[in-house]
Amino acid sequence: MTPPPGPDRSRPSATGELDTTDSAQPTPLAPSSAAVIGGIYPILDAGWFDSGGIDPVIVAQKLGELPIPLVQLRAKTTAREAYRFMASWMSILRSHSPNLKVIINDRVDLALALDADGVHVGQEDLSPQVCRKLLGPGKIIGLSTHSPQELTRGIGSGADYFGYGPVYQAGAKSDALSPRGLSMLEQICRMSPLPVVAIGGIGVDQLPEIAKSGAAAAAMISALFPRGETDKLTQAVTTWHPS
Repeated sequence: MTPPPGPDRSRPSATGELDTTDSAQPTPLAPSSAAVIGGIYPILDAGWFDSGGIDPVIVAQKLGELPIPLVQLRAKTTAREAYRFMASWMSILRSHSPNLKVIINDRVDLALALDADGVHVGQEDLSPQVCRKLLGPGKIIGLSTHSPQELTRGIGSGADYFGYGPVYQAGAKSDALSPRGLSMLEQICRMSPLPVVAIGGIGVDQLPEIAKSGAAAAAMISALFPRGETDKLTQAVTTWHPS
């Protein structure tokens, strides 16, 4: 006798909510082939950019001119405010830097709504397995890690790359963890089978040692966009890719 089929975990639960537990996808997942991680990884943060002084169009044009493969939109605000910030930037980026991959921080719902190229999630967000199930195989998924244990747990999760940090004292996040240091970053890069994006307090002067650590990329926020300036973006790319 043929045994009855197992439960369909993709169906809504009795409460009408989608089952988003890790058991929805228990088997290891392969990373997406869509990921292109390397060099400078700019993060466009609402808390930084909404304070004014920087023209989004100029930033988008500059991003389109430089060898930068992707950018992340981040807004630690309400869903409505985050959508407004990200939708505005998405429109500008698609117009002025159409080849740039755009990643959404944390919010899988906004990544879907804006047809973004992927999502970057933290340890307390939806797991990469669930993100992959919702977004599909062609999207990029990044996972933040802060220790060797978290990185080990993330291997085989379906993530395309790992974020690691903070490497140095971070200034853009009020709830930043203590610095992990360069030696720990080097250990993480040796452990990881996937590209590692270093983050946290990274300035242009630190880029050479970040590159030597084995990190594939350096995520940067305030150091790339001092109030009213975009020249640091070019300087950072030149430092990472010396001629």
